[in-house]
Amino acid sequence: MQYRKFILSLTDDGVQEAELNRFLRGHRILKVEQHFLPDDGLWAFLVSYLDGEGLKVMSLEQDWTAYPVIHLDLSIAKGMDSVEDLRRRLSSLLQPYAEHYGAEADNQHPGGTFTALIRRAYEQTGRQQGLLPTLKASYYGNDQSEIPHRDSELREAA
Repeated sequence: MQYRKFILSLTDDGVQEAELNRFLRGHRILKVEQHFLPDDGLWAFLVSYLDGEGLKVMSLEQDWTAYPVIHLDLSIAKGMDSVEDLRRRLSSLLQPYAEHYGAEADNQHPGGTFTALIRRAYEQTGRQQGLLPTLKASYYGNDQSEIPHRDSELREAA
């Protein structure tokens, strides 16, 4: 097994992303770990893959179309005591994307920022966005009793 790391900037012009996608398509991937570094506005990917010469798709590759992707890690809600804390955290996650696409950021209403972000990304690229919401399995741990409480609190805020 081998490892390779990739660093992608939120302001990437598509070159770094294309390199990562080319690598993923051309190798037998075992695992991809991703980490967002908010202070630097970077995504770090650690890819573990099997040794070998890669897959035939590498020799068949044509031009691939890049789409804007918005990645939201929903596990940030863990430990949030109030809806206001969640709003602030969501706003901070959306801020780099809003700056990149020139969307208006509304710290009190992250839903409005998200809507503006989707519109601006479409206006700039002419392509629909990919949304990657993630919620880690360890979000609630083994104690599932908090789920209804947090879920109802979040519904009330919407």
